[in-house]
Amino acid sequence: MTTIRNIKYIIPFTILFILLALLWAELSSTRSYAFSSGLSGETIPKFSLPSLYGSGNVTNKDLGGRVVILNFWASWCSACRSEHSMLMKIKNKYHIPIYGIVFKDDPSDAKSYLSERGNPYVAIGSDEDGITGVDFGIYATPETYVLSPEGKIIYKQIGVIDQETWDNEIYPIIKRYQ
Repeated sequence: MTTIRNIKYIIPFTILFILLALLWAELSSTRSYAFSSGLSGETIPKFSLPSLYGSGNVTNKDLGGRVVILNFWASWCSACRSEHSMLMKIKNKYHIPIYGIVFKDDPSDAKSYLSERGNPYVAIGSDEDGITGVDFGIYATPETYVLSPEGKIIYKQIGVIDQETWDNEIYPIIKRYQ
């Protein structure tokens, strides 16, 4: 009788523990995926976000005229931390303009994050409520878009940009549009 009662308590906690472990593993994953979204080939959604540094707004109009990268990120995102050094490399070595949208994050946390690690962004919009992210259809941070000079989405990256992804996927696309 005591054994049956113990099993009734152990099984639910074991299942809960396994589910929580799987959830944590997925949320902290740094895997990346190239993704052809329903927005691919479409003009980016219109947006106007306050600048993270308080100097006006960052809008969809800022992103036209040349090939640019638009990166959704957050200071609380472990995968974003993994990706950050690659974004700095893209800025410093490849000189591709990167615009950022800090997603559902406290602006002071985002500023501290950038002051510690460096700022790869030309401009950063603050999407505290996440509405612009929803308009873009993002799944999680980081997510990155490559935009044509006409402001059309030509590539979407879900997850971390690493050197292999940059060399084999993203940079060849950018070179075709430059």
